[in-house]
Amino acid sequence: MEKLWFYDYKNKYNGNEPPFFDSSTIPEAKSIEENYHPIHQELKELWEKNSNETENAYLKDLDIFDDKQFPAHSWKKIIFHFGGIKNKEAYKRFPITASLVDSPNIICCFVSKTLANSIIRPHCGEYNAYWRIHLGLSVPSSDKSICGIIVENQCGGWQNGKALAFLDAYEHHAYNRAQSDRYLLLIDVIRPEYSSRKNFIIVRAVVTKIYFFLCKKLKVRRPERIYSRVLDGMSYLLFFPLQFLIWLNNRVTFIKF
Repeated sequence: MEKLWFYDYKNKYNGNEPPFFDSSTIPEAKSIEENYHPIHQELKELWEKNSNETENAYLKDLDIFDDKQFPAHSWKKIIFHFGGIKNKEAYKRFPITASLVDSPNIICCFVSKTLANSIIRPHCGEYNAYWRIHLGLSVPSSDKSICGIIVENQCGGWQNGKALAFLDAYEHHAYNRAQSDRYLLLIDVIRPEYSSRKNFIIVRAVVTKIYFFLCKKLKVRRPERIYSRVLDGMSYLLFFPLQFLIWLNNRVTFIKF
């Protein structure tokens, strides 16, 4: 088993695993692929004509959170759940999809829209304990030279109704050189070897995100000077309070995506 790795501050992941995986060996990937038609039927209003009202209500602009997209405002998403926190509005509006991705092993789920003629610059995930699965919903081209993703120097592409599995910890970038937008369903599936530590891993990722968000807002110089073991300690200290807040939020919503 690979050592548990967290992206604390621009530290590159150098594991021995392949960048892409066979999605047929991952039950959650097989499930969303087998249920492609009801998922597609429920979500298709997002990319059909006259869908601006639905899109504006649910697809959120990531520009304020992420500097990796080009041009600006070209990457949007609907979060179904993240780190145990559910987006009740998305669950209510898209109940079929929500029911299919509401699994203990799926630690994050969202629908992603990438505009025509746009790119997502090189970036990596927050830790190596999950597979990221992409399900093609509305892919403008199956030609991966036109619409594709490069993970650790290997190129992959999407097809409607097909699942693509890769290790999000590796540096990767995506592009859509087609003339129409691209829509995917994304799920993060905890890898079996890390499942016993799932709750700590989620809390650790949240603590890290909060720390660097505050550093950015407060314009802290050299935020990387804090050691990983300090973030580990903060995660253990905040473990039960954050778990309680997640539980409470799913009953009385005060955190909205």
